[in-house]
Order: sequence, then structure tokens, then C-alpha cells
Amino acid sequence: MEVDDDGEWYTLYEVERWWDEFFEELCDYTGLDVDRLKRKIIEYVQYDKDYGLSSLIDDYIDHIILKIDNQLVTK
Repeated sequence: MEVDDDGEWYTLYEVERWWDEFFEELCDYTGLDVDRLKRKIIEYVQYDKDYGLSSLIDDYIDHIILKIDNQLVTK
């Protein structure tokens, strides 16, 4: 936990390095905005609210599946 300038306690949430590498791989493969996904995940953990994370993950999964399917069709 950290203390801000006003003396209030807060927790600084960050994505661990291993996950950062995973997100970079995901970005390279899909071209999707993984920074947005990381922000949504941190908000989910920090505030315990979805804030559209579920639908964003569904969209990303759909995009990845279509990309894989298209690669298999072109082979």
C-alpha cells in the first residue's frame, strides 16, 4: 500500500512483467489495443467492477478465433 500527498492510503495496481510480455504477444498477433485491455483488468481488480471487461474479452476472443480460422482456411 502507498500513501498519497493527502495522507490517504491506496494500492498501486500494475500488470506483472510476465503478463506484460503476454499482452505484447497478443498485440503482435492480433493488432488489438492491449493497453485498453490492461487498463480494464486493473480497474476490475482495483474497484471490483466489470466496467465492460467481460464484453471486451469476448470481443478479443472472437477476433482471435476468426484470425486463427482465417489462417487455417488459407493454408
